Amino acid sequence: MATVRGVPTGAGGPAGSVSDPREGAGPGGANPSEWGERPLDESNIRNRLLAPCLREAGLRHIRLHDLRHTFASLLFANGEGHVYVKDQLGHHRIQITVDTYGYFDPWGK
Repeated sequence: MATVRGVPTGAGGPAGSVSDPREGAGPGGANPSEWGERPLDESNIRNRLLAPCLREAGLRHIRLHDLRHTFASLLFANGEGHVYVKDQLGHHRIQITVDTYGYFDPWGK
C-alpha cells in the first residue's frame, strides 16, 4: 500500500481509502496524495486551500499564520495552560509561548 507520511494514499489501501486522487480532494483539487514527500509549500496551501475556503465561507482574507494565533487563543479560552499550548505549537522554550501568548491566559496556568 502506498503511503505519504504514514497515511494511505489509496493504491491497494484498505476498504474506504481513496483510489482516485480527485476523490476527497479539497478546494482547488488539492489532495495530500498529490503532495508526495516534498515539504508543504505555504503559497500552495494558501492559494489552493485557504483562499477558496475563506471565499466560500464569505470571510475576509487572513494569513495562514493567523490560524496559529487563533489556535493558541482558542486553547487558552478552553482553559489550557501555557505548557500545553507550548507543546501544541511546538515551541522549544516556554518563554516563547509566554512572551507571544501570555496575555491570552488570565489565570496564568
